[in-house]
Amino acid sequence: MRTIRAFLYVIRRSFTDPGYYRELTKVPFSFSLKFFFAYFFLYALVATTIIAKNIIPQLDTFTKAIATGVDRLYPPELVITIKKGEITTNVSEPYAIPVSALGSLFGDETPDDTKNLLVIDTKGTVDSFADYKTVALLTKRTLIARGEDSNWRVYPLSNVSDITIDQTLVGRLSQKVKPLLSMVIPLAIFAIFGGIVISMPAVTLLYLLVIALVVVAIARLLKKTLTYRKAYQLGMHFVLLPTSLVDALTYLGVTIPILFFHLILVILVAWVVVRALPRGKS
Repeated sequence: MRTIRAFLYVIRRSFTDPGYYRELTKVPFSFSLKFFFAYFFLYALVATTIIAKNIIPQLDTFTKAIATGVDRLYPPELVITIKKGEITTNVSEPYAIPVSALGSLFGDETPDDTKNLLVIDTKGTVDSFADYKTVALLTKRTLIARGEDSNWRVYPLSNVSDITIDQTLVGRLSQKVKPLLSMVIPLAIFAIFGGIVISMPAVTLLYLLVIALVVVAIARLLKKTLTYRKAYQLGMHFVLLPTSLVDALTYLGVTIPILFFHLILVILVAWVVVRALPRGKS
């Protein structure tokens, strides 16, 4: 409890009291570094909570739709046999599984050039792909699928083991996959938190390599002596307020029409901090 109170005390004074930076010039570099990482741990918790609040309902809807819709997606009459890298089917071709088979999983909006999830045409070619307006086309020896930027890619079936795919097989696989869907939301939250708690401190520490030079220049301008190491240390405190403020405004949808607004704020705060420092070497 004492540690938490001390942490909150340092946040309050770092944000509101320029005179506190006189004291910081006398504390070890490690003190500020620990505080810096602790702050961004708290920052990551808050940011993850806000982001998760927005995405969890969507992820929950998605996973539930997947869990209930996969079994229905595969047509009960369709049997695909892959043998020696070639496919045969028991249905009349071309055979299509339309996007509508997904129901409301992805909403009602689909691109105009996408009407089918999969088309099976053992006599089809690469040239047939666009005509079928499909996500994937299964030909006799290849799977042609849409890639990035609507470009298609060809995957030969020569490396695929002999297998017969029917609704029974898909159902068995579905039962194995469904328990994993319960992990989607926790993993997503963990990934968001991990990304923030690693990237934000790392980027900010790199940013401070330059900001510390600016702080030293400000100190010289104000006829005060400040080493680069101490300037960097002070920066680990004063950079947090502008960073948090800009991020909060961004979340609230407030756009500040000023170029390099964050940098300007950081320099202004740095100026206030350095002015409060005593003359002499720090």
